[in-house]
Amino acid sequence: MRKKKNGGYALIEIILSIGVLAIVSMTVLQMFTLASDIQKRARDVDMAALEAQTEAEWFHVHGIYAGATYYDDNWNIIFDKVAAKYEMICEKRVEGGLEYLSITVRRSEENKPLTFGEKEENVKSPVLFKMESAVARGGAGG
Repeated sequence: MRKKKNGGYALIEIILSIGVLAIVSMTVLQMFTLASDIQKRARDVDMAALEAQTEAEWFHVHGIYAGATYYDDNWNIIFDKVAAKYEMICEKRVEGGLEYLSITVRRSEENKPLTFGEKEENVKSPVLFKMESAVARGGAGG
């Protein structure tokens, strides 16, 4: 009498396959999470650059600037410093007949409480974009 060959998979093979699939799935999921974080950071840097360049152009054309501007999560201007997610700080100085405008756009995290395990030095508002613009005014032409 002949023995039948079992063409199916053993239970251990199925368990090992599920384990390998779970490990690969977790790795892929972490890559998507990391990609999402990188995309959010890139968007923030792009928006910070756009806002700073707009402020610099306004300064060049009109000679006026905002001392501080506050933004929410979607980069809409708000007037509440405590609720702000981002802030743009502009400082003007005059040197050698030129007016310089220093613009810094950063996350506004100093009002947020520390979470468990966070060190204070890690919560300092990270700078997203920084630039300086100069324009000649008055007798120097411009």
